[in-house]
Amino acid sequence: ALEKKYPHFHYFPTLSQEEWEGYSGRVQKHLGEDLQNKDFYICGLKEMVLETQQYLLDRGVAPERIHFERYS
Repeated sequence: ALEKKYPHFHYFPTLSQEEWEGYSGRVQKHLGEDLQNKDFYICGLKEMVLETQQYLLDRGVAPERIHFERYS
């Protein structure tokens, strides 16, 4: 629905559950190489969010392009 309305929006839910049929494992392995000029929205457990946020920062993503919500 959102991808039809906004052609540059892509949603990639990634879960650690083995039963999940979509993207699974660490989020970072699904991000690809071209990380510039994109916004990232991360939601999940504190450790995963912090790890993914640092991964993006280490690869030159501007902090204002990283949006997140952490929960325990």
